[in-house]
Amino acid sequence: MLLSSCILIASVLCAAGDIGRNLASSRRQMANDFSHAEQNTTKLDNSKKASRQCEKRPDPGLCRAYQPTWYHDRKHKACKMFIYGGCGGNANQFPSEHKCQQACLPKERQQPICSPKPTQGRCNISQHSWYFESSMATCTRYSSGLCPSGANKFQSCQKCLKTCTNLKAKETCRILMEY
Repeated sequence: MLLSSCILIASVLCAAGDIGRNLASSRRQMANDFSHAEQNTTKLDNSKKASRQCEKRPDPGLCRAYQPTWYHDRKHKACKMFIYGGCGGNANQFPSEHKCQQACLPKERQQPICSPKPTQGRCNISQHSWYFESSMATCTRYSSGLCPSGANKFQSCQKCLKTCTNLKAKETCRILMEY
């Protein structure tokens, strides 16, 4: 019978492992897993390198931390959020929508959509509007009679999730609508 353990690395980050695994070996492997992190915070000078980085599919890695992280979605040519596990993965991960856009989009398309805090005003529309709440990595519904303004506004839950995340919009929205 295999028992699993979690080795604490930081307050929100741990690496999965088997009880009895060589701790020194685990730490060396984790150091290798994090070796790409510096690439995500520095400006990429080489467009080929940036292109390769931005073409990869989002990879949550092997760990089980819950770290909302941005990646470039090559199909939609936009930056979206996914949940990174904290170790491993690939270089297509960024700490913010802005950093992702800087590395992966031409300057004229670098307009944050999902990360700005929504602003709201009163309106007479009884239909609910949605906005992306990046701190929770999901879409949230405005109360009836309140209307969002700015880029972070969507007419439906599915449009919000498809624009801002890699979650399965139909299933996730069904759950969100129940609350």
